[in-house]
Amino acid sequence: MYFTPTNITKKDYLDIMERAFEAYGIESLEKYLEFPDEIYHFTAFRTSVMIAYLIESGRRPELLPLWKKVTEKSVRALENTVRSPYKENGYNDLTLEDLCISFMLMKEHVRPEWLEVLRNAKPETHYSFLKKEDTNNMMVYGLVGMYLRYKLTGEPYEDHFDLIMPWVIEHLDENGMFDDHDHALLYDVTTRVRFEQLLWFGYDGKWAKQIEDKLRLGADMTLKMQSAAYQIPFGGRSNQFLHNEALQTSVCEYAALRCKREGDIEKAGQFKRAAHLSALTTIRYLDLPEGEKHIRNRFPQNSIYGIDYYGTFPHYMNVLSTFISCGYFAADDTIDERACPAELGGYAFKTSERFGKVFASAAGQSVEYAVLADPRHEAPGLGRYHKNGIPAELGLSMPFTATPCYLLSPACIDLNVLGPNEVTGEFTKYITDTVESQMLAISPGYIDADGKKHLLCVNEKPIGVEIKGASEESASFCVEWELLKENISLDKQGLHISCKLKDGVKGTAFWKIPLLAFDGKETTEFEFGIGSICVRFGAFKNEVSSDSTIVLTDERCGNRNGIYRVAEVISDTAECRVTLKLS
Repeated sequence: MYFTPTNITKKDYLDIMERAFEAYGIESLEKYLEFPDEIYHFTAFRTSVMIAYLIESGRRPELLPLWKKVTEKSVRALENTVRSPYKENGYNDLTLEDLCISFMLMKEHVRPEWLEVLRNAKPETHYSFLKKEDTNNMMVYGLVGMYLRYKLTGEPYEDHFDLIMPWVIEHLDENGMFDDHDHALLYDVTTRVRFEQLLWFGYDGKWAKQIEDKLRLGADMTLKMQSAAYQIPFGGRSNQFLHNEALQTSVCEYAALRCKREGDIEKAGQFKRAAHLSALTTIRYLDLPEGEKHIRNRFPQNSIYGIDYYGTFPHYMNVLSTFISCGYFAADDTIDERACPAELGGYAFKTSERFGKVFASAAGQSVEYAVLADPRHEAPGLGRYHKNGIPAELGLSMPFTATPCYLLSPACIDLNVLGPNEVTGEFTKYITDTVESQMLAISPGYIDADGKKHLLCVNEKPIGVEIKGASEESASFCVEWELLKENISLDKQGLHISCKLKDGVKGTAFWKIPLLAFDGKETTEFEFGIGSICVRFGAFKNEVSSDSTIVLTDERCGNRNGIYRVAEVISDTAECRVTLKLS
């Protein structure tokens, strides 16, 4: 397959780190130093290592005084949270690793008293998660932190590994994916990056082979789950932030290096290109004329639209830097790109039941289907349709939910404030005040004999999936619900969906389809034809067509990416067929 090289190099990862730093600016980072340790703690360590990379690389040597102030504050936060209720949040488990890496990068400037605080940071006094029933991704952060502490101070780590490792390895499924306590897909990727770092920094103890074997499997899953718009899968908390694809970049860079070492040059090149394409999706949101974003929408930088309550700009922009830095470590610019699965397609598969997802890719397009869905974040069903070269939000990047655990508020915050933050006012007079929270994906339903509509994703979940087949030109699978069956296929003509009521079910079939209306900055245009609706978004379009009646309703729903209008495709029979085409 011919492709245009991305021309991304290790230098571009450093550029992303510097862009994250510039998004704050020195004045804001100085301001954050005034906040109490227990509030500053969450962002302190990541800020220290963000600045350390820029100094160590020779990019920003003038930042040394700021690094010293931030690191001093970080060390005191580490020391003081032992006596703070904030210790229960796992901040030390989460961030000790970053402080250690900052020390490694800036070893000539590390003060003896800082190392003494590090030496005294023991799991039993500083970590929150030390019981099997609490197993989560932060335990793995904590493992890396203790190993790096050993590298810096010589303090032992083995007893902690022997306690924690059996628990966290149990959470790696048969495909090498980490199943966090709520099955969130982002925390699969971030945990595997932590394991990769553990090996990168030299861990070769008794757990090393098990870890590497699982990482090899997990990396293959990452390669196939990468969407046609080069995003990680949707599913659960912390999704659609820019740091998501930074983690994907890092997983793929470590895997590329492993494949090169093992002599698999073709696969190394696939991982390398997947890493670079992920980086390009990140750069898109750093290049916005209205300023860098930390989440994939175009609402103002200081808005809270689409974020988890903990994921404000001050707390989460520096995460982009620290997560892309993991790939920066491993990046080998001598590995040439090869076309990757997200471009080639030719597959349809199910994840393990722990994650309950179906992926398919063909003809430059991809879909993701949630059999198992977290109702705090998404509805079950067909929640993603992407195509190479088309803005991800125009198709759909994630479903909607009636009970969002993330924020869909038209409010802004003060970016100079950490912790609790007062709303400072409305940022748009668009339709956000009429957005409804509802369970919705690209969703089938039926109209009963009394004319009542039943959307299946509201109260039901799929009961079975059958993979039909896949090639580079087409891919298809079937999903069974109690009352109907869905058929989903991809080919050069687009995404074809059909639903048919089972024998004995009286009624007619219909679909509800969300269509992009507003991304936080730009509105779309709707054009209507006989049996069709076309959504225009700049130079791109999403065409919906059917032999059945298509109606654009007054319903508006929101997800992390923006605000969508809802179309209904209503059949007068037990079967309803629709085609969506992105171009």
